[in-house]
Amino acid sequence: MVLSARPPHRDSVPVEHRWHMLERACADEPRLVADDREIQRIKASYTLDTLRNQRRRAPHEPLFWIIGMDSLLTFRSWYRWWRILDLAHLVVVRRPGYPLRLDPTLRAIVRRRGWIPSAADRKRNNIPSGVAGRILLLEEAMLRVSSSEIRRQLQKASAGLATKTNTKTKKRRGRAANVPPSIADYIEHHGLYRS
Repeated sequence: MVLSARPPHRDSVPVEHRWHMLERACADEPRLVADDREIQRIKASYTLDTLRNQRRRAPHEPLFWIIGMDSLLTFRSWYRWWRILDLAHLVVVRRPGYPLRLDPTLRAIVRRRGWIPSAADRKRNNIPSGVAGRILLLEEAMLRVSSSEIRRQLQKASAGLATKTNTKTKKRRGRAANVPPSIADYIEHHGLYRS
């Protein structure tokens, strides 16, 4: 899991907090590893730079860059987007609430490079041939969670919707749905995503 340390397209929670949350998320899932290469970079983080870096480390291995459907819809606004498919396969996971409405250029690219794995392919862990260049469309939907929704839930909680934890004290427990407890505790402890 690569943290976008300085995303050029949005303001966000400071990188130190996002890094600690990513470490906690990966600690809860043994198949994931938190990667800090973006934190080491001084300037803005672009997907293209990250993929070039990884391609230098593993020139002959397939690379898969996983994004949600919402990111595919804005893919042509990414920095040098046309080069990304030269470096990796793009794995697109359907996100609830984002229908596949692509502009004509992106629709043509997906039609030419798209690969929808069948049930048999998934069972045999088949992947497309080559080290890059395909767009894999996965039918399985992601969890219905987004940073915007987390912020909305936490703002609602901090606006006075406290829950009673016992008969003597009341604590604000601004918990967002679908956030692992270790990360929810971190968010709460540091008062993140409140504004």
